[in-house]
Amino acid sequence: MKYVTLEDETWFGIYIDHSSSNMIKNSLISNAIDGDGVYLFESTGNKLDSIIVKNNYDGVHSAGSNDNELYNITAISNRDGIFLDNSHGNTILNFIIDDNSIIGIEIIDDSSINLIYNNYLRNSVNALIQTSGIN
Repeated sequence: MKYVTLEDETWFGIYIDHSSSNMIKNSLISNAIDGDGVYLFESTGNKLDSIIVKNNYDGVHSAGSNDNELYNITAISNRDGIFLDNSHGNTILNFIIDDNSIIGIEIIDDSSINLIYNNYLRNSVNALIQTSGIN
């Protein structure tokens, strides 16, 4: 999917469930107040590039999802900018994570071996890592 604009969704902006090899690029997802901008659930090998997620519950939420590539994403004014839950081997590169109300990047459960680099963070709490894995 390219050039998608989703605004004022009541639940999730984009929900990828048990799926692989999807690409989302050059998109805006905003105001999914009761849900996440992008939610990856037990999905592998997806690519997200050049996306703006703002005013959602979580900007990008990965639950049990592995080996996904997330590049050039702007996460502004969400609850959490990025939330990784039991997710492994994901790449998070060139993000702008700004003005999220709780945490910029939250990593929990057994999330491990995620590559997180070259990101700009400006939140009251930039990162919270509660996992036994190495990130």
